[in-house]
Amino acid sequence: MGQFKVIHFSTVHSPSDVRIFRKQCVTLVNAGWDVTLVTAASQSDANEACDQSGVQLVILPPSGGRISRMTVTMLRMLWFLIWHRADIYHFHDPELLLIGFILRALGRRVIYDVHEDVPAAILNRHWVPPKLRIPIAGVANRMETLGGRWLSGVIGATPHIASRFPPQKTAVVQNYPVIQLDDEQARFSADNGVERVVFVGWISLERGIGQVVKALELVNQKRPVRLALAGNYHSNIAQVLEQSPGWQYVDFLGWQTRPQVAKLLASSRAGVVTFLPIPNHVESQPNKLFEYMSAGLPVIASDFPLWREFVGDRGQLVDPENPQAIADAMLYYLEHPDEARQAGERGRQAVQERFNWQAESRELIAIYDRVMAA
Repeated sequence: MGQFKVIHFSTVHSPSDVRIFRKQCVTLVNAGWDVTLVTAASQSDANEACDQSGVQLVILPPSGGRISRMTVTMLRMLWFLIWHRADIYHFHDPELLLIGFILRALGRRVIYDVHEDVPAAILNRHWVPPKLRIPIAGVANRMETLGGRWLSGVIGATPHIASRFPPQKTAVVQNYPVIQLDDEQARFSADNGVERVVFVGWISLERGIGQVVKALELVNQKRPVRLALAGNYHSNIAQVLEQSPGWQYVDFLGWQTRPQVAKLLASSRAGVVTFLPIPNHVESQPNKLFEYMSAGLPVIASDFPLWREFVGDRGQLVDPENPQAIADAMLYYLEHPDEARQAGERGRQAVQERFNWQAESRELIAIYDRVMAA
């Protein structure tokens, strides 16, 4: 397989993206592929991705905003891809479907990696004018339908996402953690002396951060606890969060490296992932849920039917729109450290035995084999 070359490309995700770089690209390198990842990023993002993985990075100049990204950056990306031959082109953003169609028209093998239910997600995008959300979601649905028919293959990040595409062309490659990348120190300890819960990942009102901050206010009426908030958010929600009385109990850390996240999880009591019940969330499988479990943390998660299978007795399922329910779950783990440790250990064991990248990597290789053989 060493003769085969693949180019992964994205205009949205950073070069150190866990699913794209750490999981898929590294897996393909280990399977003997010549792997190049092309993204638009800053030098600091590029530095974070540099390691000994064997993945070749190509960094295009970052865009100056969404319009620039969808015009100038896309043209730069298309120019690079046309002039650099590969056996497979694998892209990760719905806005790149047009590039995928052009490459396919040129006779290239193209795989579309669908990270979310795009039409459902558009209906809740705050930057899309409300009157335009349904028409744009309809266009996205038609574009993806065409992609499923014409592109060489499709990868869905969840069974629900994959079900929207032709089964004969589609594989499910779920976003489970890579066990060997987990820091052995990143395990729950009831004796570390830190009264803290943690929320890691993209921060938005749709992902329930407003209710979590309100829950902090309620918890601190009974017991002092802080929220470690690690990730980035749009500036337009900053004022909303900072006006909440619970914000005084938040330690906003911004974006963190993987070693920093591992250390953060090691010193936290529980991991919070309380997405609000919008269509794109109910059927999602957030990476942070499994990362908490892999680190031995009990989870406080939204009570969605799909998530019940993952959480079980490894955490508590709550109404994500109810701050009091979130506060009660936090208090329970703060006041019952033994039960918290046991729930966290059950979660860690479930990741080691079932919810891990090793099985998913075989699905990735399998669809590559099918696309090459077609």
